[in-house]
Amino acid sequence: MRRRGVYLPGDQSLFHALNEPLEWLGLRCQMHEGVGPHDLARILVDGRMAILEAGGHVIVVFSENADGTLVIGDPAMRSVEMDCPVTDYRLKGTGRIWVVWR
Repeated sequence: MRRRGVYLPGDQSLFHALNEPLEWLGLRCQMHEGVGPHDLARILVDGRMAILEAGGHVIVVFSENADGTLVIGDPAMRSVEMDCPVTDYRLKGTGRIWVVWR
């Protein structure tokens, strides 16, 4: 990220530039703004996932379960949660998300 000029040491916000490393990995992505947790069901289709800007870090939302809960990855917790409710405080975020697919 530093070599390609996307991240500068001390810069706390590189969420706006996540498209570059995602595209380097061969993934397609699109930024959306104003997205709330209840909007995720319409986004998580056809194998798509969402990366949310949330509380100084990111949350990866992999899919929605039949009961409406979400499968999320929280890098700060180094875990994947299989049944996170959409009301979880971590999902409120800023409303900016990257939708990612192959």
